[in-house]
Amino acid sequence: MNRYAVIPILVFFIIAAALGAEWANDDILMNEKTHKLTSLARILIVLGASTCLVMVGFSTLTRSIASAPVEYDAKGHPVRSASRVLSVIPLAKAIIIVIVIVAVFLIILNEVGVQIGPLLAGAGIIGLTLGLGAQNLVRDVLAGMFFMADDAFRMGEYVEIGTKRGKVEKIALRSIQLRHHRGQLHTIPYSRIDSVTNNSRDWLVIKLEIWVPHDTDTDLLNNVVAELAGELKDDPKFTPFMLDALRCQGIDYIDHLGLMMRLRFKTIPGDERFRIKREILRRLKLKFEANGIRFARRNVVVDTLDQRSAAAVEVMDGTWPGR
Repeated sequence: MNRYAVIPILVFFIIAAALGAEWANDDILMNEKTHKLTSLARILIVLGASTCLVMVGFSTLTRSIASAPVEYDAKGHPVRSASRVLSVIPLAKAIIIVIVIVAVFLIILNEVGVQIGPLLAGAGIIGLTLGLGAQNLVRDVLAGMFFMADDAFRMGEYVEIGTKRGKVEKIALRSIQLRHHRGQLHTIPYSRIDSVTNNSRDWLVIKLEIWVPHDTDTDLLNNVVAELAGELKDDPKFTPFMLDALRCQGIDYIDHLGLMMRLRFKTIPGDERFRIKREILRRLKLKFEANGIRFARRNVVVDTLDQRSAAAVEVMDGTWPGR
């Protein structure tokens, strides 16, 4: 059972008990002489009204979730774990509960004869003192409100904050919790966040670097990549996740090892991109082998003693090319 469901149940039993007492004794809820509600009756009305307010607020939040745009995970299943509405639900519920409890508590104190004016003044002074002594807490809360207003992250998204990274597992009042893919749980106060890199929004471009020898036929390589791109486009296992076809961008770098060919494709965020990348590399290796294209490898050249002697003779007789 939801922990918030206990509140209306408890209030219901309290009101039922009071009505039963009123049935046994007419002076419990209504004063027969003055025909006015008693303090207990007014307290019960406040409890009932506040409970209805909480239930209406929670119902509104639930409808907001139901009407939120449906998003899909990497496998195409409908989910709302990344919706912005769902991310602020825990914070909104906590705020509603705190406001209602404080208001009901003050009204009850006033009904039982406690002067709440001095209490409110004292609470203001205490709040000011705590605010001055807990500046970091205030900064955390304010920074969190601005991050939520900017829609910087949502529940279930994979983000990078400084050197920490992981899926957003919890959005609290003053901190965010990230679950690393290896299992570690990072708790980061909002005021410590300088920037957020979100890897779960809209689309991602994945780039692959393939090293081949200097004598590689680049036109043949481009044709092989284009053939592979056509196969992936016609494969229903990958078509829903690839927003742009695989293509070769040409030679990006040349050094003593060989040619660095850059490949790229555009995909939706999620774990599916890793499966697509692994499948591309697997098929690319098979096609390279079938077409006689080799991957570059490091070679070690060892000069023997006879080779060095021959080079020395060439230098002495003036036949060395660099002379």
